[in-house]
Amino acid sequence: SYCNHNKKKGSKLLLKNERGIFLVNSIRSILMRLVFNIKYPVFNDNMSDSNVGGRQNKSGINHIWIMNSIIHDQHTSVKKKPLVIQQYDYKQMFDGMDAKEACGDLFDYGINDDSLRLIYEANRKVAMNVKTPHGTSQTYQLTDRIMQGDTWAPAMASAQVDSFGKQMIKEEPDFIYRFKEEIPIPLLGQVDDLIGVAEAGVKTHQLNAFVNSKTANKDLQFGADKCKYMIVSKKKPESFHIPNIQVDQWEATHDKNGEVIDKFLGKSSMKEENSLMYLGHMLSKNGDNMPNIIHMRNKSIGTQRKIITLIEPMGPYRFEGAIIYIQSLLRNSILYASETMSNVKEKELRAFEKIEESVFCKIFKTKLS
Repeated sequence: SYCNHNKKKGSKLLLKNERGIFLVNSIRSILMRLVFNIKYPVFNDNMSDSNVGGRQNKSGINHIWIMNSIIHDQHTSVKKKPLVIQQYDYKQMFDGMDAKEACGDLFDYGINDDSLRLIYEANRKVAMNVKTPHGTSQTYQLTDRIMQGDTWAPAMASAQVDSFGKQMIKEEPDFIYRFKEEIPIPLLGQVDDLIGVAEAGVKTHQLNAFVNSKTANKDLQFGADKCKYMIVSKKKPESFHIPNIQVDQWEATHDKNGEVIDKFLGKSSMKEENSLMYLGHMLSKNGDNMPNIIHMRNKSIGTQRKIITLIEPMGPYRFEGAIIYIQSLLRNSILYASETMSNVKEKELRAFEKIEESVFCKIFKTKLS
């Protein structure tokens, strides 16, 4: 069966802001988990460090640390060539992945025995119905589609995007960015959240063309409005050319029989931003940490309200409960990836402290000084 889960982005009245989740039956889920546990070591050994999604003991914080280090290093000298950080996002990747293409990538990643056929057969034909508040819909037939919520789905998506980074290092060494002119930095991703770095100019367009061509080969589609870029340089913007980089844009329409068809709308220019949200962390073109701290402060508002609501019925244990909730809910949230930030100033540390202090002010019903 298939149900919707709100992404917590945009209006809840729009279906596009809902994330479809497949609720597979228990027998299939157990079978796929057994296959995954057996084959995961082989799959993981063939993955590169380009993509950390769907993998054990891997975290997007590693990629955030790399990006913050690049931005910080870029601002150490005016002589450094401007960099263009390109961020790509795939539209409904799990719904858009082709099972044959995804299984082909698994073959390249070492899953080349009978378990691969089992994985493909599990996704070749799927009988699906939709759970709604008014009951279950009629049954529909899906063909060659990967089900979001299935055990193998994140790994298969990560393998598709990871192949871009591996091919980039192997086939396109000329335009790959090298940190401090030594360490190659390929495309960095967590499942379908992808970011890349290139010097402004020809190499920027080479990276953009590479991502577009590999995406088309995998039959994936961009969420064009979420694909953005950011220029990082200590030089003045007037001293270099602002690139016009683009992505393919598609639209889902229906034919006379009601079948969904994809219509190509042409190229869509990526929008330039002063900061980029990457894996829950705000990257700033100036290397400033305040945009991320402000984001964490705004994000914490809901958590603060939740803590106050939870401790209200606790009576004499209200303060002890608040300490536990602050440590487990609030601090883990606001300090996410804080260890990756560079050149943290006293003013920024104070801004972090004020987030926690505001909760105590609400508990003691006082004002923040």
